[in-house]
Amino acid sequence: MAQAKTERITILASPEFKHALSKRARSQGLSLAEFARARLSDAPTDDEALLVELTRELTEATTRAAKALDAGLRAVTAMEQRIKELRAQTPSKLLESPLQGEYVGGEPA
Repeated sequence: MAQAKTERITILASPEFKHALSKRARSQGLSLAEFARARLSDAPTDDEALLVELTRELTEATTRAAKALDAGLRAVTAMEQRIKELRAQTPSKLLESPLQGEYVGGEPA
């Protein structure tokens, strides 16, 4: 006698629970049996697989953003240092505004 390729599993549940499972299965385009097999197997559901992929992409994007911010901070620090060096080399008279005190209220003083 040939052995059956499938076995039947019977699960007792309230009508409300069965209705909720059927609704979730339909929302994913699955029969109740397909939905139950997918949820009870070790294989991730489509949503779980998508979540794993989105998490990976978010981690990569966060890493790239952190590296870009670090590079930007290094550039700003270098620029600040260069400004300090230039100011140290420039006589203080040249750093004063030539217009300082010449205009009051938009009119010559």
